[in-house]
Amino acid sequence: MKNLSTDHSKTVQGIFRDYQEQLSLCLTDIKKVINLLDMPMVISGDEQQLSEKLTLANKIIAQTTQRLEKLEQQGQLLRGQPHLTELESYRETRELLAYQLEKVREKTQEWQYSA
Repeated sequence: MKNLSTDHSKTVQGIFRDYQEQLSLCLTDIKKVINLLDMPMVISGDEQQLSEKLTLANKIIAQTTQRLEKLEQQGQLLRGQPHLTELESYRETRELLAYQLEKVREKTQEWQYSA
């Protein structure tokens, strides 16, 4: 019986570590998009350069959205684990990242429509 408990604990800890890593990657990706959008263009008004920048930004946004969805699923698996009190603060962080990602997505769409 103790083996099952130990295995379950290892599984939960693995999911939690992955959750933390994915959260960190989301933050890094959002920073990448913000830096990409803030980066000055080499040739002002170059539509191809703007298009490439927006394509890359949209790719990163899509990837980050998938990560945030995975985090939501992992959070569901981890709920109810009494020893994971940090999960609540991570859930709040995930929600803030999702909000920030939505703002970045809106800004990217504004650029696309103005291009």
